[in-house]
Amino acid sequence: MGLYTYWIWLLLLLLSWLFALLQFQGGLLDNPHRLIGSAAFFTLFFLAPLLKKQQIIFMIITSFLAALAVLTLWPESQGIINLYTLLVFAIIAGMAVVYLKVGRVSLSRPFYLRA
Repeated sequence: MGLYTYWIWLLLLLLSWLFALLQFQGGLLDNPHRLIGSAAFFTLFFLAPLLKKQQIIFMIITSFLAALAVLTLWPESQGIINLYTLLVFAIIAGMAVVYLKVGRVSLSRPFYLRA
């Protein structure tokens, strides 16, 4: 995945994360766990491409990204489930498909266009 594609994914992730947070009534300062969860999520998201060669660590990071998304974006008891969380999961899954390899074959090989 090139740098241009990474910036597009980051823009989509930021937009979906922002819209997911806007669904909550209180601000980020009223919910410190959402602020800390957002900071930890984006720290791991920026760290993930640096560790893409180490497959086990990358798999653990993508698992933590999914867990942080659930912990941060899960609604309170009175709220309904936020569908923007599905967009966040789709971006995490896309990143895992592009970077994770099974044996010698990349998972994203069928998705490349042939000229």
